[in-house]
Amino acid sequence: MARLPEKTSREWLALFEAADIPASKVNSIDDLLRDPHLNAVGFWGEREHATEDRLRLARFPGT
Repeated sequence: MARLPEKTSREWLALFEAADIPASKVNSIDDLLRDPHLNAVGFWGEREHATEDRLRLARFPGT
């Protein structure tokens, strides 16, 4: 684990792919909130909350 910060996710993924090691990037919450596909399909919704103002939530499938 101490070596992970030595390279970017993109660099690690390229090395893993070259070595035929299955790997995938783990997205942060900020990554997910900015994801073009999730935004294009309306994945995120907003709801009023009684004490917390507006909340951004994942929509339920089929809504």
